[in-house]
Amino acid sequence: LVFLCKGPKASVIVKQALPYVRCIGEAWPLSLERAFFEYKALQKQCCFCPDYTPKLYHFDPMLSAFVMEYIEPPHLILREALIL
Repeated sequence: LVFLCKGPKASVIVKQALPYVRCIGEAWPLSLERAFFEYKALQKQCCFCPDYTPKLYHFDPMLSAFVMEYIEPPHLILREALIL
């Protein structure tokens, strides 16, 4: 799940892993640990490309969720850019 949380001074993205593939459903289970690995991968990417990677603010292992900077458009979401 991805949530855009807008505030008067700033906006953030909250990304939370579900225990299954969202577009297929509970018949295709996934580990919630993948949120941790995505968070760690983004930390590494920030080291190499800080101008093109959202800042990370918080990771909550109990919720399998993390909070990151919202980057205003125009920007490309990698998944969408690869499909084009």
